[in-house]
Amino acid sequence: MPVMGGLELLEKLKKDEKLKYIPVIMVTAEDEERHRALELGSEDFLLKPIDM
Repeated sequence: MPVMGGLELLEKLKKDEKLKYIPVIMVTAEDEERHRALELGSEDFLLKPIDM
């Protein structure tokens, strides 16, 4: 994303009173980002590459 990263967006969503209840599933290839996403309130995550 050109303006901000997914973790930054997740953090902003979870701080917003109107948006914090929206369930978020992150997609990442980085183990560290996966743990941070769960700490920030992501419901779950998908690991890249995604096998369709």
